[in-house]
Amino acid sequence: MDFCVFLHEQDHNLESAKHRGTRTVVALVIAAGLARRVGQNAVKLNVSDSWKEVKRSAREGRRLRTRFVYIPEKMPPRDVPGVVFQPPQSEGWRLAHRTVTFMPREANAV
Repeated sequence: MDFCVFLHEQDHNLESAKHRGTRTVVALVIAAGLARRVGQNAVKLNVSDSWKEVKRSAREGRRLRTRFVYIPEKMPPRDVPGVVFQPPQSEGWRLAHRTVTFMPREANAV
């Protein structure tokens, strides 16, 4: 069974699909996060790359760079004045993130 594949810039409600893909290839593309289902047998790409490029990256298991990631040259200060870290107080968090505590050694222990 073939799936209709809509490009990122296509409107799946108004236009017909320009590409087709097999169930296996479409499953790989969806698992890689490069497309989303828009119908029972239709998917729409999340990236603006060509269908050929998306298929290749999904088969190889590599990710396409979908967004530019900004990494500043100068990071903000580590300690911000007036801000104090307070550990979570909920009982659920404490149970999920238990730490091991040891009893203090007694001076008379054998």
